[in-house]
Amino acid sequence: SCEGVVEDEKVSCVKENIDKYIEKRNISEALKYLDDYQKSTPIISGDCHGLAHYIGESAVDLYRDGVEILDADSAGVCQYGYYHDFMAALVRDKEFDKARLFCERLYSKHKGVVEACYHGIGHGAVLTFVEERGLSTMHAVVAEGRVLCDTVMEGAEEKVYWCLDGIYGGLLDVSTADLYANFEVLETPFDLCLDEREEFKEICYLSLSTVVGALSRDETPEPGESEINMENIFAKVLSSNKIENKETAIYGLALFYMVDKGNQGLTFEAKDIDYCRALPGVYNTACLKGMVHAVLEYPPFGEHFEAAKAVCMNDYLTVGEKKVCLGHVISKLRGFYSVEEALLICDTLEDPQKSECTGLYGKN
Repeated sequence: SCEGVVEDEKVSCVKENIDKYIEKRNISEALKYLDDYQKSTPIISGDCHGLAHYIGESAVDLYRDGVEILDADSAGVCQYGYYHDFMAALVRDKEFDKARLFCERLYSKHKGVVEACYHGIGHGAVLTFVEERGLSTMHAVVAEGRVLCDTVMEGAEEKVYWCLDGIYGGLLDVSTADLYANFEVLETPFDLCLDEREEFKEICYLSLSTVVGALSRDETPEPGESEINMENIFAKVLSSNKIENKETAIYGLALFYMVDKGNQGLTFEAKDIDYCRALPGVYNTACLKGMVHAVLEYPPFGEHFEAAKAVCMNDYLTVGEKKVCLGHVISKLRGFYSVEEALLICDTLEDPQKSECTGLYGKN
């Protein structure tokens, strides 16, 4: 147990416990342990993604040795970090078919886990392009990434979509870490989406929102305030004449803002909604949806649905905002719950949301 361990040593303690499961060749239990621990000890949530990476890296050799590691019910822990290093290792060794087949065989009752697996292939490819092939610009990485995703995924549009999600999202690592100080970062990363194919522009803007947000940090925020100045970022997006899908960019930036707050140990506050209210029309709605999506997805805010529902039912929201908010949460349940679990959640709602929810998942 890591109870009573001083804060600075908690991550090391958790890692030592993870090693015990890895030594027993039991990846599922290692992930379950991490999942259980981060739910009870939010203080390590900012490090949780890295620990999930560590488990993924350790799982590769077991997979190559024929150990069955496809039980994925806990593999989504800490924003699916497990798949990033797992897939990076396979991609680094050019085992592309093995990586794709792993995802195709992956069983999970949660749809988001399978999507994260394909994302992991793209994410891993970015690190390989930069570290081993010496690519040093965003444009070069994305050009190679598009070819790789098309080839490895054999043109299957949905798989290519999530692979590209990993390519664009992976740019965050090489754009912000000191290790990649010589990597050339575009002043406006959203420019990469201008020559993306129409069917993949959405994921381009959504994934690059993480990069844009991270590059816009305020190094000296006020105590208790986020490092991200959303007013400035939103203003730049809305004033740009080059961003083709501003609605998705706003959604992604709002999502990133809330996830970043969680990483800093901050919580959702009703005043966060004011950022959205300052935006006109569809951008207002996109912002609200992005924020609640982050709360739904990210464990520091609590159990997925209950945490998101609490945001939607906050008295600070208007009746219309509550309706939009809860409707969006309902539409995203399959990323985190099985159909059966989603229908049980539907039963806890009142009409018209109950009927909407049941109609959506009762068809599956």
